[in-house]
Amino acid sequence: MRYQLRAEAGKVLLRPLTLLLFAVMATGCVTTAIWAQGFGSEQFAAAESNLSRHQDHGFADCMELNPALGRDYCSRMLAGNIEAAEELFTTSEYTAERAALGQTIPGSAGWAAEAFASFPGFVVILALAGLLMGSEFDSNTSRNLLLAEPRMGRHILVKSMVVWLVVVLQMLTAGLIVLAFNLAIGRQQHNLSDFYPAPGDDLFRVALLVGGAVLVTGLASVGAVTLSACVRSRMGTLFWGGAAIGVLALGAGTKDVWAWLPGGVLADTMDFQAAFAVWNVVWGPASGSDIPLVVRCLPTLALLGTGLALGVRAAQHRSATA
Repeated sequence: MRYQLRAEAGKVLLRPLTLLLFAVMATGCVTTAIWAQGFGSEQFAAAESNLSRHQDHGFADCMELNPALGRDYCSRMLAGNIEAAEELFTTSEYTAERAALGQTIPGSAGWAAEAFASFPGFVVILALAGLLMGSEFDSNTSRNLLLAEPRMGRHILVKSMVVWLVVVLQMLTAGLIVLAFNLAIGRQQHNLSDFYPAPGDDLFRVALLVGGAVLVTGLASVGAVTLSACVRSRMGTLFWGGAAIGVLALGAGTKDVWAWLPGGVLADTMDFQAAFAVWNVVWGPASGSDIPLVVRCLPTLALLGTGLALGVRAAQHRSATA
């Protein structure tokens, strides 16, 4: 297997498509970090200023503009305005905290992990799976592959491992690039140090995000390569894989159902939130369900395991009868 891994890695590691996908992902991680930190900082400053203005001058401004309506009217208006301003302040504070987590040293890896374990990362996985498996059928080299090793399941395993390792390597490298941006530019342009989590809290949170991303990308790699072995083409891999991504994203509008669906389990695993309209917004936010994630993920794992077993069998059957 070691020889097969090295051979398959050589096919994909430094290919132009692989490097292009990494460049897109790394650039995307940095630009979304820039946008999120700027948005979080500016929104919090505006909300803080708005709340302070209502608390300090709201009543006097109302009396000046509406003297005929009296003090009772202005008191009611001020109470409503302050309540709305406090809600906006709380929302903006949460947004700033999310952006600040991505600005810490461990948080840079977490920011990249969320990107690779959501829509863009799955597109990368599909493209690499098509490059490794689908191209074998497009270029008619699959016969030689199966003559050397007739077990399609073994080829799926090896190619899945290569896709997964390449994606994890790209994810960690993208995290280092985000970290370099934060140290060189981000912290100077948007100082969010007041919102940094306590030492150790960010490390634990990011460890969960990175660990979740490693697990998610591993499962996605096996699924993508199995799909590619069944459809037997690069374009078919992208088409049917894209359709699968669309199906996974359905159901976010219903919290109780979303919590049990594969897309909701993914959102909870990666703690996706609606604070920023970035990569993971396609999934909707985490469900917030009180039922433990380890329980809710069981149907998804059972469905995935069944699908993979059937997919490997179908790929093996098609190869044997081709």
